[in-house]
Amino acid sequence: MRGANEAREVRTPAAGTSRLLADLVLSRHSRVSLRRQLVSQLGAAIRSGRVGPGQRLPSARWLGPRLGLHRNTVRLAYSELDRLSLVSRRPGSGVYVPEAWSPHGGTLEDAFRGFLDRGRASGLSARQLDDLLSRWIPRGTTPCLCVAEPEPALRSILVAELASALSGVKVLGSSVGRARRVPSGLEGCCLVVRPELVGALRDTDPSVVDVVPIRFAGAGAWCGPVGRLRPGSVLALISISRGLRRHARELLAGRLADAIGLICPDPRSPPDVKRALRIADCVLVDVLCAVRLRPALRPRPGSRVHPLRLIAPGWIDEMARYFGAERRS
Repeated sequence: MRGANEAREVRTPAAGTSRLLADLVLSRHSRVSLRRQLVSQLGAAIRSGRVGPGQRLPSARWLGPRLGLHRNTVRLAYSELDRLSLVSRRPGSGVYVPEAWSPHGGTLEDAFRGFLDRGRASGLSARQLDDLLSRWIPRGTTPCLCVAEPEPALRSILVAELASALSGVKVLGSSVGRARRVPSGLEGCCLVVRPELVGALRDTDPSVVDVVPIRFAGAGAWCGPVGRLRPGSVLALISISRGLRRHARELLAGRLADAIGLICPDPRSPPDVKRALRIADCVLVDVLCAVRLRPALRPRPGSRVHPLRLIAPGWIDEMARYFGAERRS
């Protein structure tokens, strides 16, 4: 009978599983075990509300092969999430996010009351419970998010985008090497990183920080203004990040008609920027250049300036839920 239940789960994973699976990024080159990476990323998905209260997680038998993991590794990860009270097991049914868990809302009070009851039942005194809370929720601090990115210019852009979008959240930037060591004061901080760099954070402990891959906006978000350009038009992209300018050339080249030109001036060269604004029919500008060059961003009549946002809006919404913060428009 148990085998039949597992087989049924393999055929019918819970709704939303495909999206969750796409967001899981595990690195086999990391010194952090695959189980710990899975615990960290699933925990972040639950805390952000991407996996909502009452939702069933895919069975270990279904999820393991799709992540290239043994199903026992997934089961151990689920056991760790159960220990952290992020999931609950229902015999014969599966693993669920508890109905009492919510990143925000009234049901959080029930979850907190359950934590206190569980602590008292295990013999902890009121002072010990307070010390435990102080460890995970330091008094007088604000929620903290840290962008781990090796390129300083791109790191500054990502920090600025997140700081402008998340109200009440402290947004920091760090090199990958420094973030790997989890400096003092970053305990409980959420580390966000490009998916391809997740493996570089090999020394981070998921019990101390969550490592969450950034989800970037798709090419369609960048190319929306491009689709309205007429043949013979010129598109300018202005960014302080050399890597971003190079990536933009590669990304946009395949979507630009042969009759549409692309120029990427270096914002450190005012003459190049002025020339670009003088001849461009459409200008894409990153969030930092939009502020630093605001007085100079005067395109010729008929030209349009569009902000270049790198991070997917849906991912920022998930981070807002993760921190219980407001999402700025």
